[in-house]
Amino acid sequence: MQSKELALPQEFSLALDGVRLAGLRFGAAGGELVIALHGWLDNAESFALLANELEGVNVLALDLAGHGRSGHRPRGAGYPVWGYVADLMAVLEQLELERVHLLGHSLGAGVASLVAGAFPERVASLVLIDGLAPLVTAEQEAPAQLAQAIRWRQQPAPAARAYADRARMVQARMRGRFPVSEPAARRLVARGSRQVEQGWQWSHDLCLHAPSDLRLSEAQVRAFLQRIEAPVQLYLADGGIANALLLERSRCIRDLQIVEVGGGHHLHMEPETVAGISTPLLGFYQRLGVAVAEEVS
Repeated sequence: MQSKELALPQEFSLALDGVRLAGLRFGAAGGELVIALHGWLDNAESFALLANELEGVNVLALDLAGHGRSGHRPRGAGYPVWGYVADLMAVLEQLELERVHLLGHSLGAGVASLVAGAFPERVASLVLIDGLAPLVTAEQEAPAQLAQAIRWRQQPAPAARAYADRARMVQARMRGRFPVSEPAARRLVARGSRQVEQGWQWSHDLCLHAPSDLRLSEAQVRAFLQRIEAPVQLYLADGGIANALLLERSRCIRDLQIVEVGGGHHLHMEPETVAGISTPLLGFYQRLGVAVAEEVS
């Protein structure tokens, strides 16, 4: 599939209590706002291709705390998933948004689901790409989980690796846990790197690699999913992370449409597979009567 030339987004920045969040605003200047939340170690640029296909839709893609160009939390504060939930609610308050449409990929999908379960009255719709809920810890494993996290913090802070140039970072990202194409890797690296004296480094907080102090339990995750009132579209890639547990959890959601599509975990970043999301997603928004702007900036 030939994708149209990407429109230049607008930079976004918002100071919250304790952290500054950055992001990118794509598409329409008016209309209802869709807030997009990326996956672990990705950034707002991961939504550029999809947002470009959603003509007339006002998309605000955030860099989650510790990612992209957003600020880092203090060492020791960690990045529990509920911290991202609190950040997003603070964004809604500052932007004076009573309700919002949420679009999340992977980690961002888990964050969006928790927001929709904790604050069902604030979420107008929920779109999840190859992800549904955050990682869990079995109750009997919680003591060992906490001990592992504390031991990690007692060690010296990890040193950031320096690359001679961004091209090597692109190659490294292409070979990551979830491989992406070279154009997709270039977009992620462009926003997720910084120049230093020794060359280039990733801009994300290395503490994102730390073990979590605690995680929600399976029963707690399902309680959040059961409280979601918004209509939900869940996109599952045939080469993605969907498994029996994810499908079982999905049955906790009342108003759910599952869309099975071709592609890998980052299917929304690839020209060959993005239409598998953009076309049904536009139909979903039209059925909901989502107001879009008449002109695209």
